[in-house]
Amino acid sequence: MPIVRFEITQTEEWKSFQLAAGRSTYMHNLESGEESLFIKFKLPLNRSWALGLGVDFEKFTEQDWHNLMKWARENNCTHIRCEGYSTNQIWSDAKKPQKILNTYQLQDVEKSYLPKWTIKVNLQNSEEDILAQMKRKGRYNIKVAKKAGVVVESYMGDKVSGKVLDEFYSVLSETGGRDKF
Repeated sequence: MPIVRFEITQTEEWKSFQLAAGRSTYMHNLESGEESLFIKFKLPLNRSWALGLGVDFEKFTEQDWHNLMKWARENNCTHIRCEGYSTNQIWSDAKKPQKILNTYQLQDVEKSYLPKWTIKVNLQNSEEDILAQMKRKGRYNIKVAKKAGVVVESYMGDKVSGKVLDEFYSVLSETGGRDKF
């Protein structure tokens, strides 16, 4: 299975989801012609902060950094949290935008919002093909879950009801409380 990094958080669908959740978004245009999506969160006293998930920092030039910081100042952002990736160490001396570092404080954070890796699965494949691409331990865990009575159900469109959402939220809350996230 192909392993990808944060691909979904840079899509129009993710942007639409954030807008539907009442958040504003900013599509940062890079000199390369590509875009990076940032989500703006409100803070008290007319302040905000921005979050860029899945940003490909290797494509950022010094001017791209300056433009992002200009947008942040114009939007009263106290800070920007960026979680992205690089095939190299993005903060290595060779890649550091020196003028940005002299003007702005950059620091590493201990915890991230996103997992380090995700796996993209083509759901058009048959169940047998999907299982064949998995590691042995993954197939084993699926068999254990089936024996324990775990049932996977899909709810789309009209099938989504308040009861289904309440049950989902209950499971999500229990898991989050147990695992402290």
